[in-house]
Amino acid sequence: MSPHRLNLLGLLTLGTLWAMLLVIGGAVVASSPPAAWGWMGSATRLGGMAAVAGGQFVFLVVVADRLCPGANRTVVASVEGIAGGLFALFLVGAFVALAVGASS
Repeated sequence: MSPHRLNLLGLLTLGTLWAMLLVIGGAVVASSPPAAWGWMGSATRLGGMAAVAGGQFVFLVVVADRLCPGANRTVVASVEGIAGGLFALFLVGAFVALAVGASS
């Protein structure tokens, strides 16, 4: 196997594992009851959803772009933008929920 293919295989494997860890971990955190996290409350659901969206973004950027290099760039940019935007939105929401929860 050529070094380039071996490098690509390693990148795809690590990218998939990283995205899987984010998605599964985020889903577990988002689906657990807010009372289980104590004072963090509803921020955990938003943080879990941020991890899921972040995992989707990582998979799209690290794995899907390399497996499908000929994909329509408009579609690719749109889907990656939506995943990245959702990640940012949920992350900001989690920080706001933490700030509101800490101040009350």
